[in-house]
Amino acid sequence: NPLSSYEAMKKVQESLIGIDIRGPLHIQQEIVTCRVLKNASYGHFSLTNSKAAYEAMDGLVGFAPNPEELLEIGLRNRFNYPAINKAMLFCKDNHTYVNRVKDIMKVVK
Repeated sequence: NPLSSYEAMKKVQESLIGIDIRGPLHIQQEIVTCRVLKNASYGHFSLTNSKAAYEAMDGLVGFAPNPEELLEIGLRNRFNYPAINKAMLFCKDNHTYVNRVKDIMKVVK
């Protein structure tokens, strides 16, 4: 059974680290998925192996091309509250549905 949005958010918040691992095709095509954004917005020091996601988050998340490095970065920074707060604020200011609507309206006008 799928979890509710609230239950899914609580599971992420209770997890040891918030990590987003992308496969080779996503890396090659520079696809940025919502997982890195959600992890950050839910209060994790978000981690990714995607340079595109790292850049989309303005460098406010942990980045390494391999999972071992990501784990080390995540464990080292999981209580780095100033960095976590910056990433949360970045998500709030740049990656919400309201932001998307405003972006679309700029194009449509």
